[in-house]
Formats: sequence, structure tokens, C-alpha cells
Amino acid sequence: MLTLDLPTEPYWLDLPRGVRVEIQPVTTAVMAAAARRLAAIRAASDDLDPDMARGLAFAFLVKALARHAVTAWEGIGDAAGKPLPLSPEAVERLMDLDDIAAAFWDRATAPVAAVAAEGNGCGPAPPGTSAAGPNTAAAAPPSAATAPRPAPTPPTPQPASKGTPAGPPARPAPVRRSASDPWPA
Repeated sequence: MLTLDLPTEPYWLDLPRGVRVEIQPVTTAVMAAAARRLAAIRAASDDLDPDMARGLAFAFLVKALARHAVTAWEGIGDAAGKPLPLSPEAVERLMDLDDIAAAFWDRATAPVAAVAAEGNGCGPAPPGTSAAGPNTAAAAPPSAATAPRPAPTPPTPQPASKGTPAGPPARPAPVRRSASDPWPA
């Protein structure tokens, strides 16, 4: 049975560096809003390196989730040490800090991940080939004998043609970067 015990009211997350954020529960609506923002950003940049694209996708998703979920915060100040007012832009700047973003993602999505880990009510099958239920497949026919392999034939020596040295062809010289090449070696 699926245990539906997701939070329904805003709650506080303790993050690194003494930061606390109050968030709305992560719901389908919050995740969909974050995903829509991410899709708009992805559409704007097709030619990114795949690793960079994955990194940016995670950063944008975390920022979008934080923009939609964070309702209050503590432990965030300006350069003078005064508490910084909450704003979408300030939340995004907070999520630029890698340790904060990673902790926020892990803690904000933990309740949803816990429900997903339950397998939506489908637990693992007991061990054994027939323990989970009846066999519905017909038995496979016995396999046929393997065909005999022919004996290997020795290679026939080829006469060397005039002007061609015997042996493997020479390898081309490696291509080297010139000193004026702008890319590092």
C-alpha cells in the first residue's frame, strides 16, 4: 500500500552555513512550474556541451524550484549584516552556492523521493523463480546440437611484388598542434 504522508503545510529546512528556508510542500504544481521554466531555458540553448547542459539543467531546476517553493528565510544578510529581504532574485543568488543548492534539492525533494521509493505500492517480489506468481510462459524446446566446426586452413604465403617492401604498411606521422594553435595541448 502507498503511504501518502507528504507534507501539506509549509515547513522549514536547515541548510549549510546557518541558513534556514521555509518552503511550500513540493507538489506536482510546484515541480511543473519549475520544469516549465527549465524548458524555456533549454529551448534557448541547443548547442551546449552535454555535461555543461546537465549542470545548467540542474542549476536552473533547483533555482526554479526554490523560486516557487521558498516562502521565508533566516540567516541571509546583505554586506552590512542586515537581514536581506526575500525576493525571487535573492533566492536564485542563494542557489548559486553549490552546497546550499545541493542541500536544498536533497531536503526539499526528500518527501516525494521517499514516496517514490515505495514503488507506488508494488513491493519487491519474494526470492525464487515462481514465488511472485504463476508461470505464464510455455516451456522452451530443447536446443539442437552444435554444428561441427571446420578445421582451420593455413594461410597461403603471397609473393612480394616488385618495389613493395614486405611487412605491415607504415603508420602516418601523428598530427601535432602548432605553437600558434589557440587550444591547449
